Amino acid sequence: MLPVLALTWAALGFPWSAVPAHAQPAVGPVSETDKGTQRLITMDLQDVDITVLVKFISEMTGKNLILDERVHGKLTIISPTKMSIAEAYRAFQSALELKGFTTVAAGAVIKIVPTKEAKSSPIDTVVPQQ
Repeated sequence: MLPVLALTWAALGFPWSAVPAHAQPAVGPVSETDKGTQRLITMDLQDVDITVLVKFISEMTGKNLILDERVHGKLTIISPTKMSIAEAYRAFQSALELKGFTTVAAGAVIKIVPTKEAKSSPIDTVVPQQ
């Protein structure tokens, strides 16, 4: 349930609020739409460890994410205005880019790797669209 998830993230020092456009949020991974309504969130994430943020984004989007061991550090994403799950994922990608990391699709998973490695290998690199 969404309120329980919010309490869990708050206990980890990971404040966020999800504001569904309807009264009853669905259980499980968040889809972009639910019965024709879009789920919106705000994020106030200051100096959050990348591994914690990756877990949050994975649970929020339902995407399978793999974190390269060289990917580490802290990120800040501040979004006082509501945004869709897709926009939140693009903000996540942009924050990774600022730290020198990127996402790379690999079948059913998305790898998070240093940008230099992604540029020098023959793989499709996904960069956030503005």
